[in-house]
Amino acid sequence: MLKQTRKVFFPFFLIAVAVLIGSCAKSSSVDYENGGMYTGETAGYTGNNSAETNVSDDRMTVKNALMSLECESVDGAYTAILAFVRENGGSETSRVSETDTYQRIDAVLRIPVNKLDSLLAYIETQGESISLNVTASDVTDGYRDNKLRLEVKQNQLERYKDLQEQAKTLDEIMRVQTEIDKLVLEIEQLKANVESLENKAAFATLTLYLRETNQPQSSGKWKPMTAGNLGSRIVGGFTGTAGVLIMFLQWLVIVVVALLPFVLLAGVVLVIVFFVLRARRRRKVILLDSVKLKSGDLEQFDD
Repeated sequence: MLKQTRKVFFPFFLIAVAVLIGSCAKSSSVDYENGGMYTGETAGYTGNNSAETNVSDDRMTVKNALMSLECESVDGAYTAILAFVRENGGSETSRVSETDTYQRIDAVLRIPVNKLDSLLAYIETQGESISLNVTASDVTDGYRDNKLRLEVKQNQLERYKDLQEQAKTLDEIMRVQTEIDKLVLEIEQLKANVESLENKAAFATLTLYLRETNQPQSSGKWKPMTAGNLGSRIVGGFTGTAGVLIMFLQWLVIVVVALLPFVLLAGVVLVIVFFVLRARRRRKVILLDSVKLKSGDLEQFDD
């Protein structure tokens, strides 16, 4: 009887605990006078809070920059830029290097946010800056929301663990364990969100486009085209023409394949129409022949 009573009242006990947890979440302290920064404890959160983030007046921002540069030696300039980035605690995220008539490098670099201005100034010494765009996105609200939700979920997890210790039957233990598993997943996701925002705010992202100078100003005199340049341009022209021809053939095949069902259907319809008309023509000929025969018989009968 006692076990049955416990099974009946245990779900109501879970609901009461959930209501209690919700009321505790509402009572979490948030200091809006200081820009809304959350002042409660993080309940054991061990995120990367030691990273130097881009915070100004209690606001967290993520800086991104896009820069285009023309220089005479693309490889030399990029080698110097990458060395500067690594010396200042940054890294290279991606790089694409292409060499056609002129060389170019497209790269994505990350550097501590307080070193971004120094990096941009150093890059300008490597060539001629064509364009520069720096943006700052405010992620304060999202960061605070994730931190607050993280503490609430961690408090809920502790209460469910206490509740699991009080459970008596296997069914009660499994119910509480299901809620614990859900909370663990949510907590890990919130931790990842917080760490991602902290990392983005601590490191600025620079998308860099390096292009070789189209007309290097060396002597100012006209120079004839060299055999190497002539050969590369001939090969480039042939490759371009072949590419256009291949593209035309590909589209031709696509059009033919796309129209093939309709052509077959039209062919079937034409064949059916042909045989129908042919059958009618034969009936008409047979009918005329029968009429002629009948008229001949009548003439013989009159004679």
